[in-house]
Amino acid sequence: MFVRSLCWGLFFVFAGLQVAEAKQPRVLQKGWKKKAKRLQKTRRCLWLANKGRKDAHCRRYAKQDPQEAFLVVIARSRRLLLCRGGRLLQAFSVGHGRRGFGKQREGDKKTPLGSYRISWMAARHEPRRDASKERSIQRFQIRSRRAYCMRNPNTNISEFRRDKGPRDERLWLRPYGGHFAAVMALDYPNAPDQKSGRTGSCIEIHASYHLNGSAGCITLLPHRMIALYNCLSPQTRVEIVKR
Repeated sequence: MFVRSLCWGLFFVFAGLQVAEAKQPRVLQKGWKKKAKRLQKTRRCLWLANKGRKDAHCRRYAKQDPQEAFLVVIARSRRLLLCRGGRLLQAFSVGHGRRGFGKQREGDKKTPLGSYRISWMAARHEPRRDASKERSIQRFQIRSRRAYCMRNPNTNISEFRRDKGPRDERLWLRPYGGHFAAVMALDYPNAPDQKSGRTGSCIEIHASYHLNGSAGCITLLPHRMIALYNCLSPQTRVEIVKR
């Protein structure tokens, strides 16, 4: 009787592990590092020359300029769309805050919903520039042990810093992609968020080695994040919607 109970117990444990494993996002595929290194070296967008195809989400959030490139993040399907006007150029699977969407306060582990802009960008493969030039174009090179995301107390919007910052926002470490780190910070909390009393900082789209859930950021696998990064610039519009 004891042996039978033990066998059934082991069976259910194994079955549970199988189900848990099945729910995990797809792991990095073989050859991804070569792709990432090539994208870092070329620094060019793979899709902006393409015509793309018609897409309902892209059409819904397109503005008057038919050539505007923008992003749509769909919470329900965990997808990120790179759009130009009403046409879809590329789609990506993404991770998000481990407690879902609808951020309200600092530390709630949720990803915000709303319309945002990329306030600044930083990556390991950005070329070295003079500090004043970096600041003027809001594009920064991530240099080892000298790259942080930190809230500006005057504006509540996060900014790139090289002198100091919080330990969990050190942009050169593995949670941001390590040697393939790339970050696009959003202007959360923007004016509507602040008017509604929402708080938080350093909400970003960034590279990650898994899509299991974040502290509130949107994450992509490193080679896909670098490919997306190469297509965009600061002030790009980002629409984060439920479905």
